[in-house]
Amino acid sequence: MCCKGEVSFTTVVVIFFLVTCLFFVENFYSHEEKSRSKLSIHTSFVNGGKYSWEFIKGGKPRCVKLLDRFDVAREIKNLVPGIVIIGRIWKGSHGSVLDGDPVERAREWWSVQGATIKLYPEVDYWEGYNEPGYLNPVEMAWYAEFEAERVRILSNHGRRACIGNFATGNIDTPDVDGGASWRAFEKALDAALLHGGVLGLHEYGCPMSCAFSGDVSTGEGWLCGRYRKVYKYYLIPNDKVIPLVITECGVDNVGNVSGCCSYSGWKLGYSWLEYINQLIWYDSILKVDDYVIGATIFSLEIPGWENYDIGVPELMFWLTKYVATGEAPPSKMSDMMPPPTPKIYSPADNVVITSFPVVFSWSEVDDTDTGGSDPCFYELQVDDDFNFSVPDIIHPWLPERKYSLSFIPNGTYYWRVRAKDSVGNASSWSEKHTVIVDAAVVDTSPVVLKLQNGTFEEGLSGWTSHYLVPATYSIDTSVAHRGNSSAKIHCSVPTGAHFWQATPESSITPGQWYKFSVWVKTEDVVKCMPVGAALRISWANNDFTRFYGDCHVEGSTGTTTGWSKLEMVVQAPFGAERAQVALLLENATGSVWFDDVNVEENVAPVVLPVLTADITPPPTPILKKPPNGYIIKSLPYIFEWSRVDDNATGGSNPCTYHIQIDDSQEFDSPEVDESGLIESRYYLIVGGLRSSSIYYWRVSAEDSVGNKSSWSKVYKVTIKLRSGRCNKVER
Repeated sequence: MCCKGEVSFTTVVVIFFLVTCLFFVENFYSHEEKSRSKLSIHTSFVNGGKYSWEFIKGGKPRCVKLLDRFDVAREIKNLVPGIVIIGRIWKGSHGSVLDGDPVERAREWWSVQGATIKLYPEVDYWEGYNEPGYLNPVEMAWYAEFEAERVRILSNHGRRACIGNFATGNIDTPDVDGGASWRAFEKALDAALLHGGVLGLHEYGCPMSCAFSGDVSTGEGWLCGRYRKVYKYYLIPNDKVIPLVITECGVDNVGNVSGCCSYSGWKLGYSWLEYINQLIWYDSILKVDDYVIGATIFSLEIPGWENYDIGVPELMFWLTKYVATGEAPPSKMSDMMPPPTPKIYSPADNVVITSFPVVFSWSEVDDTDTGGSDPCFYELQVDDDFNFSVPDIIHPWLPERKYSLSFIPNGTYYWRVRAKDSVGNASSWSEKHTVIVDAAVVDTSPVVLKLQNGTFEEGLSGWTSHYLVPATYSIDTSVAHRGNSSAKIHCSVPTGAHFWQATPESSITPGQWYKFSVWVKTEDVVKCMPVGAALRISWANNDFTRFYGDCHVEGSTGTTTGWSKLEMVVQAPFGAERAQVALLLENATGSVWFDDVNVEENVAPVVLPVLTADITPPPTPILKKPPNGYIIKSLPYIFEWSRVDDNATGGSNPCTYHIQIDDSQEFDSPEVDESGLIESRYYLIVGGLRSSSIYYWRVSAEDSVGNKSSWSKVYKVTIKLRSGRCNKVER
């Protein structure tokens, strides 16, 4: 009990932590450190993380953000003592935000991610939801309850939180709504301050300086620099100065904002030099504010984000040098001369290609006499359209004067190449050559790939377990199909558990048929939804930055008395260079054993499927997001529907999707009419859709032999964009 005039113990604790946090903000860096760059990287260390390691070792940044790759954290701490590490777990990090009781939702979050978090004490702060969307004050209050409980749970386990992680322009700034949105978030802010957390925000522009106020006295931008409005008008006046990490930054399509472009990724609109100069401009703002720990550039060595990836040799060289020493690359003004135009050698004009691979080659370009900005790189384009409107093949930064193409469907194509010097000046395009591809049909006899340690007699050597979900992975020496051991997965709650390994680089020939198999045994397997115990094949390029679809075959549920064989014969899609083989226990509980992956016995030969024998349409997709009657307040927006599997309706996987969006329920002239979609989602960016208008949307599926499902239900959606509202697609 506290009498009038006394100060409670709780009050003393809160004041102590607030003072500690303010001291941290004021003294986090020495005066010498304050002049150092605050830029860093957002990375998954894909394929060994060559650029990530070089940057960390050479640049010694203040912070780094890790996505789904935390075993490197200890080595990072050894290389850069005092570095701040932010961790984000992708699997299980998304859900229906603002649904249910926020405290229970936070506890559910921990039940999924806690096991992983406890394994990596070197990670300083853990994110929760990523970009929860545009939230009004009522929704912010719900999210504050969720984040506050998440902070407390992490603290109880000796861990700290990075709260917020709002997308570019998603939360109204205090000068716009009088502080209502951030006042509603106070519970989360207070909990984070009490337990030593940080605030995470995302800031993008296109360019990064677009819509900048130009007021040098405040440096507050509508996009990049927007964080200053939050601190100036709310956090500082209310004594809630919490350390800040810009957990994503860079170039992105930020919508219809005055002075902005619409490039979804820097590579689509800027040279590496133009981009790094934008980053340095942004860094000049960050360095002024002591409460900013750093900003992590999205992205580096993360699969699926090629147009954002900063893994370009010259860019990474100068970024590392700039972060380490403050030295910026030479201004483009010193060399504005484009390099010479390459001369194309082969294939010759109008040549007929009858076999693969085919090597495209051209003359070497030297910039010595045109500015001296060597080395030069090359951009190659190949398209079936003479105007190269949407090139089938585009490689913007080839270091060599040749490119080997392993497969492209028969047809007539055009190709051209140009050179780029090291500061981004591009030559004119070379002349165009025509190539006619008339290659023989690829042998349909399936190739059996021999994987490393497919018998598991060497333990799990060669295999990687998906350690980011609560599952038990082991080698069982008491159960085996042949030999002495098998690989086992046990799940007590449904997850995305799996083992996987990738085939060697350039091991896949597009158009070739491949046979994959594994022997499976199950015990008490119960599926809550597809897929259960299964074999999955995913197709990608060599560095897994582009994916070309996947397919899977499911095994038995319950308990099997013996072993059964899962097998599929599939054709590698155009563009594929490697395959990922995954052994799954997905969305299911129980135990499953795997053995003899791709190890063939004397079994009856597999008869290739006769594709034309399937005349059954696939299932109809179920619309998921946006729900019927939803109001879209900002763009981009992701339309989502259920994934369709053709196993029970003919087996002609994989399926693709067709989406239509129209202002008429008859869909007689759709504003959006996109077919051949590989993923069960569609990114609505910008375009001909009008704000304050009602639209309708529907989706159908098509299997690999052309059977089409019926259209889904029709959902109504209203697009009502707020003036100047910026948003960014969830990652």
